[in-house]
Amino acid sequence: MANNRERQDTNKKIDQQKAGSGRAERGTERVPMGSTLKLLHHGMDPNYHYRWMSAADGRLEQAQGAWYEFVLDEAGNKKKRTKGASTLYLMRLPMEFHQEDQKLKERRIIDTLNKEQVLEDGEYLPDDRRSVLQKDNAASDDFDPLG
Repeated sequence: MANNRERQDTNKKIDQQKAGSGRAERGTERVPMGSTLKLLHHGMDPNYHYRWMSAADGRLEQAQGAWYEFVLDEAGNKKKRTKGASTLYLMRLPMEFHQEDQKLKERRIIDTLNKEQVLEDGEYLPDDRRSVLQKDNAASDDFDPLG
């Protein structure tokens, strides 16, 4: 009979968690992965983009050239952690520069996609796909979600 009671208790806990009552028991609000909210929980400024940088191959110098700066702890030391045999340093970049970098990356991707959508001489496209891709769409501003 104790086995049956244990099984019922376990099933009840599972049902409570599925219903969402498990979150209330934890006493904390759920923070989605990849969210800027997690930065606020760790005292980080949401006006910056944070990234762990490897010290290998001149990456730290490259990051500083892109205007990333080291994040310091309370004692004024660079925040770092170990990953395998590598040492990683926490660096940050003002969000406005990060957003500019992201727009530049997106622009390069869009330009590449537009170049790939142009049919070269001798290339074939089935009739049912002609509405997706036409030979005369050579202008790179045909597809521009950035406006």
